Amino acid sequence: MGICFVGERRRFDKFLAEYLPQREGDVVASNGRVIGRHHGLFTKTIGQAASIPGVSGMNGKWYIYAKDPVKNCMYAALGRENPLLFSNDITAGPMHWIAGTAPKFGPDNRLELDAQVRDHISVRFRDAQFGVASGQYLTLYQGDVCLGSAPIGSTTDTARNR
Repeated sequence: MGICFVGERRRFDKFLAEYLPQREGDVVASNGRVIGRHHGLFTKTIGQAASIPGVSGMNGKWYIYAKDPVKNCMYAALGRENPLLFSNDITAGPMHWIAGTAPKFGPDNRLELDAQVRDHISVRFRDAQFGVASGQYLTLYQGDVCLGSAPIGSTTDTARNR
């Protein structure tokens, strides 16, 4: 995928490596076993397929489901349908409502607004969403109309909701 100022024929991680220090760290499987090394947390995003030398291709593809900047670790799950890659609960905020206030949400919507505390909201999706990460934006639409948006603060993956 390209970004206009980077160019379509240039890998985004290579571009970032020119500006950010590469700090190698472990890639850890969901069972806690170290399965490889990464060249910087910025090189992969949540939900992205990870090519892990010596492990990739064995029993399927690996996907990044979490990162820990304190430990400098990426966490990988085997298979695109792994529950660790899906979230059904998120918190986001501060919320910016286009109309100035939150609209009413009902049972016919694709999501339920669980709670709004000041300018933060908790959202539970009917269908778990793939590759959601803190720092991404939650943007709510009603048809083609943007209702508002907020940065995602935390997520709960479906594996923890069983």
